[in-house]
Amino acid sequence: MPAFSTLQRSGFSGGGHLFNASVTASLQALGSAEARFGNRYVHYQQGGAATGFNGEKPYREHIFPEDRLRLLALFRYWNVIHFFYPHHSLLDRPWEEELLTFIPLFVAASDAAAYHATVARLVARINDSHGAATSPLLNYGQKRSIPFEVAIVEGKAVVAKAINSSLARESLLQAGDVILERNGMPITVLLDSLRSFHGASNEEALLEKLAPLLLYVDGPQVNLLVQRSREQLVLREKTYLGKEIYSQQLTPGLPSWEKLKNNIGYIDLRRLKITEIAPAMETLMACPVIIFDLRGYPEFLLYDLAAYLLPTARHFAKLVFADLDYPGSFRVGLLPPAGPARPKQEYYKGKVVVLIDQKTLSRAEFTAMALQAVPGATLIGSPTAGADGTNTHIALPGGIITSFSCQGILYPDGKPTQGKGIQPHISVKPTIAGIKNGKDEVLNNSSCGI
Repeated sequence: MPAFSTLQRSGFSGGGHLFNASVTASLQALGSAEARFGNRYVHYQQGGAATGFNGEKPYREHIFPEDRLRLLALFRYWNVIHFFYPHHSLLDRPWEEELLTFIPLFVAASDAAAYHATVARLVARINDSHGAATSPLLNYGQKRSIPFEVAIVEGKAVVAKAINSSLARESLLQAGDVILERNGMPITVLLDSLRSFHGASNEEALLEKLAPLLLYVDGPQVNLLVQRSREQLVLREKTYLGKEIYSQQLTPGLPSWEKLKNNIGYIDLRRLKITEIAPAMETLMACPVIIFDLRGYPEFLLYDLAAYLLPTARHFAKLVFADLDYPGSFRVGLLPPAGPARPKQEYYKGKVVVLIDQKTLSRAEFTAMALQAVPGATLIGSPTAGADGTNTHIALPGGIITSFSCQGILYPDGKPTQGKGIQPHISVKPTIAGIKNGKDEVLNNSSCGI
């Protein structure tokens, strides 16, 4: 069933000739008819315009459901994306073609592992950094890995930094090591094999998703071939469960805000609590520059923070959301402005610099947009993850939970953020040499924006 907006584009409005006058009048009347009944299966949640799908029966009893329920999973997911996903323009192929592609794949799935993997492949096709499929068979939390963060830098899998310093001390790996093979398999081959099962809004965000998966194994040890300067080393590394790796807080004890040299203020929005905004801004108000680090996920603090940075309230974003009365149609509304409720003279008048990268996702991207509303603000780093709106979930037979971006976020002029993400004014990316030498090159180059 085509969406109403698709029929409009096909030519029954604005002088099109696809249908005769009688059919055109009937379709227009149907499209504008008032919905008189509620919807059992779709609703708004979270006190706003985020779309929820809690009315569907999950059929989670059997991890490998029979073929009719597997087809139900496909049809349920396909229809939700068809009618309620606001980013069809970012798909690589028409969504109708994906349905024809996946019907035989869902039917042919021979066991639970094949079925769950097929669902993951379907979800990857929407090209959404919020897009994911999780289940007992797709649970990477049960896998083992090394206690280091791995990143794709200069096209290579690089040991970036320790996640758990206590466990890392038992390792022979060093920051800046380039991982060439895992258990004899080239990393490039592993990376390509993962692409079919994971999607993202842009290439940088996809590599951010895939990098940690490269080192996931089942056994207590992993053999790694690494490049260190001009030398290749074979290292046998101990692996750990995720709960062991993340039992220690990442770089504990670092402050949420501080004064750097030359009286430059620094606020780590990944750590800052909403209750710390007032003391942080009061301490740094006299600094000529404040650097806001958004290379991670913040609390929902943008409105409280913007009240210190703007003299008056400013609109910075529009919201695109599904019109539940007319499935397949979407509404656009202006979101509340950021800044003080009333104009004020006392606010931060120095230079605002914002650090972003592919870890800047969802709420972090929304926060970056609010900070962009500050006159003269400069964004430094690399493009963000490109999934700015709220995500929602769909339960599928077999105990599978999927997610996608159910909203779109636009700039006030209508420019989208989904896909390309928030773009920096000044591009700065980490290098292997910088990682090896323990440098934060994005932060170190923030003076470019001053």
